[in-house]
Amino acid sequence: PRSTLFPYTTLFRSEVTEVVTYHTRGVGLIEPGVMRAIREAQVDVISFFSPSAIENMRAELGEELLARLAAKAALAAVGPVTAAALRSAGLPVAIEPPLATAESMAAAIKNYFSPNADSKARAV
Repeated sequence: PRSTLFPYTTLFRSEVTEVVTYHTRGVGLIEPGVMRAIREAQVDVISFFSPSAIENMRAELGEELLARLAAKAALAAVGPVTAAALRSAGLPVAIEPPLATAESMAAAIKNYFSPNADSKARAV
């Protein structure tokens, strides 16, 4: 983790408690049955909440398998940075919610698969 506060603690005689609020881990923590379904393209959507999640998935599946999977499943990106990372990996962004929150992502996925959504609302 980057530390920007700790050099100043002695200067201002303050105490800082470090709290880790985000930790990136590989896809090894995904339940094996879920990973198998992903590998076999038995999923409708894969949502990414960070560029590192994309890199971890690429490392686990390989570029070729991930590209084939992207042809069958909708790839969802939680925000513009994650969407840009998908595009830079040569992968299509099918779903990008208006807000970078889990709630907005869920609503965008629901809308994408809704039979009532027009084609503009479904495409990003």
